[in-house]
Amino acid sequence: MTDFDHREAALLGHLNLIQFYRESPLWSLGGIVQEEAGVLLYATDSTFPLMMNGAFRTDDSVDPDVLVGRADDFFARRNRGYSLFVRDGIDDDLGIAARHLGLAEVVRHPEMICAQRLPVAPLPNGVEIRRVVTADDAAHFVEVNASAYTVYGMRPEVVYQAFSSVRRMLLPHVVAVVAYVEGKPAAAAVTMASHGIAGVYWVGTIEAYRGRGLCQAVVREVTNAGFDLGARLNSLQASVMGEPIYKKLGYETIFYHRIYVRSRRK
Repeated sequence: MTDFDHREAALLGHLNLIQFYRESPLWSLGGIVQEEAGVLLYATDSTFPLMMNGAFRTDDSVDPDVLVGRADDFFARRNRGYSLFVRDGIDDDLGIAARHLGLAEVVRHPEMICAQRLPVAPLPNGVEIRRVVTADDAAHFVEVNASAYTVYGMRPEVVYQAFSSVRRMLLPHVVAVVAYVEGKPAAAAVTMASHGIAGVYWVGTIEAYRGRGLCQAVVREVTNAGFDLGARLNSLQASVMGEPIYKKLGYETIFYHRIYVRSRRK
């Protein structure tokens, strides 16, 4: 891998992921981010526990019981559950503690990286990709993902709540794109630069437009946009549907994340 070994790439990818969740919760009007003593806790306008509310250990020396205890208190006061992010082979103590303390593992997905620009490919007929530069563009980005993520059991209102202040994502180190088919929003993706790399997030295609190469097109666009922002590599956390597409584009897996969820406590 050019200029990187997997250990360095894994660290930088994780740091970018944490940075994404420092910033993106504030793309909702009521978003809250609290960070102290090696623990990052965040909440969006949505009470949905998976991804929309979560906890990270930003200092690997923090005791897992302390982290979970602080997260339990933070989210219990907000009457909601949350996600806990764990890296296989790195945060194994945290995974053991999560299971012991009653959190349920709900997702295991690969951390994937790409260390070189992706070749430009012609777009399908009738398709145009535009960068998000206005609040109206951002609204189209949200519209796409509100529809696309229902395949994972996420209701549309969850996404709208998470992006209730779309102007806040219009930042110079963030590049979002929307693919339009005959003028209608159909697919979207976003990248955010930090720590010398870029991370790809919120990749989605509306069901009616799947199978047309739109996912590849928007991921290619934001991957190269990341390099244009000065990134030395791109990282992402792949869904089951996305993983084979990213492999085909040239992304490789370097480790796996597990996400544990604490349901809302009654």
